[in-house]
Amino acid sequence: MSKFEYKPLLISEIDCGNRLRQSSKTHVEAIADSIEAHGLQNPVAVRKTEKGFQLLAGWNRICAMKLLKGKAVDCKIYSSMSDENAKLFEIDENLIRYDLNPLDRAVFLAERKRIYEEIYPEAKQGGDRKKQNVIFSFSEDTAEKLGLGKRAIERAVRIATKISPELRKRLNDDGYIKEGELYNLTKFAPDEQEKILDLVLDPKKPAVNIKAAASSLSGDGPAPLTDDEKHFNKLMDSYSRASDPVKKQFKDYLETAK
Repeated sequence: MSKFEYKPLLISEIDCGNRLRQSSKTHVEAIADSIEAHGLQNPVAVRKTEKGFQLLAGWNRICAMKLLKGKAVDCKIYSSMSDENAKLFEIDENLIRYDLNPLDRAVFLAERKRIYEEIYPEAKQGGDRKKQNVIFSFSEDTAEKLGLGKRAIERAVRIATKISPELRKRLNDDGYIKEGELYNLTKFAPDEQEKILDLVLDPKKPAVNIKAAASSLSGDGPAPLTDDEKHFNKLMDSYSRASDPVKKQFKDYLETAK
C-alpha cells in the first residue's frame, strides 16, 4: 500500500465521480445524525493524482457532510496508488463496510475478480506458489481478505457474469434478490432468463419461483437441486437477511469450528 497522510480537504477539491454504488438516502441521514452528535469518526479515503484528489471510499460520509452544509472533510490521503489498486480499494471498502444485498455483492465481487486478474494475470491459473511473493487465485485472496467462503465467492461471480445488467436492474428494482434464486436463474440462457422473470415478477403470481417458472415455460426445469444445494441455498438466503452482528457471530463460529 502506498504512503498516506491525514489532513482536511475542501469537499469541492475531491473528485467523487464514477462510483460503483450510489449513495443511500437512509444511510446518509443516519451518518449525518452521528456526525452531528459525535463528529466524523472515520476520515474519508482519497488518493492524490496529477489532476488533484480522487475519492476512494467514504461517498456516504461526503454526502452526509454536504447535508450538514459542511465545506471540508477529514481525509486519509494516499499517494502513488495505481488506477487498478484504487478501484480494488473502493470495492473492498464496500464489501467489508456496507451491508450489500446478494445482487450488489455479486457485482462487486465480479468487478474485483476482473481487476485482480488484470493486476495478477498468473492468478487465472490458480496463482504461482513457487515465487517468494506468493500470488493466490482470486477466490483464495478474496476469501482471506474479506472472510467469505470460496464457494460463496464463486457463486456470486457467476450471478454477476451470467445475468445481464438489464436483468440485474430489473431484479433490484423489484427486490427479487434472494441468493439461491439468483443462482438458479444463471442455469438458463439469457433469452430464457427474461421469460422466466416475466413469470416470476408477475404480481398476479407472487408465489412462482425460478424453478417453477422454468417448468411452466418448457415442461421441465433445470436438473433438480441436490440436497446439499438446497441446504446451501437456504443457508445463504438466511445469511443475506441476517444483521451485521449475527453475520459476525456466524463467521466467528466458523473460525472456531475449523
